[in-house]
Amino acid sequence: MIALALAMICAVPLLTKPIRIFRSEIKFIEEGERERLADWTFSEIKAELFIKSDFHHLPSLHETMGPIQLPPISIELPKLSPRVVNRSYVLYCKGEKESKEGKSFRLFYVKIHFTPDLWGKKKIYEYRLAVDEESVKPVSLGK
Repeated sequence: MIALALAMICAVPLLTKPIRIFRSEIKFIEEGERERLADWTFSEIKAELFIKSDFHHLPSLHETMGPIQLPPISIELPKLSPRVVNRSYVLYCKGEKESKEGKSFRLFYVKIHFTPDLWGKKKIYEYRLAVDEESVKPVSLGK
């Protein structure tokens, strides 16, 4: 009986270590997947801004637009159930300049946020986007 108890005490660390390693690997893979989704979301936002936005309706210097909700997306990892992630972003104008030819340029910070947070940690993905008034088509922001 004592030998069995000692064997069980020694077996517990041998079983818990692989489980912890497996959980940390899943966390690492999900973080990578969220990074990929953040890049993809940023490309969607860029396309939306350049196709459907009017330059003069975008935020001016030190103004913020948002949070703007995007359709939810699913994170699907092999052999795990899919997790639905809600996406939103905020557009902040950090800089504004005018060229010698009179063209306006603005530097935007795009902050993308996913909910629910990953493993209880809130992470905001931040991108920069330079826009000039000729690259944005003059179409209303309305639907």
